[in-house]
Amino acid sequence: MARDPVCGMDVERTGPHLERDGAIYWFCSAGCRDEFAEGSRTKPLHRHRLPAEPRTARSNGATDGMRGT
Repeated sequence: MARDPVCGMDVERTGPHLERDGAIYWFCSAGCRDEFAEGSRTKPLHRHRLPAEPRTARSNGATDGMRGT
């Protein structure tokens, strides 16, 4: 495993990558690789948003975070 230097995600060493100054950097996507290639980045710039957890129905018909009527 490696850590994408742009977004901080853990990634397999099989996807997009870039060699710079003798080091190989691995990325979660070509977009993160391209963003890194535009300049020297040493800390995460952004985080990918993960899908929200699905809301679960309650016995009164309300969902988490909502009041039943």
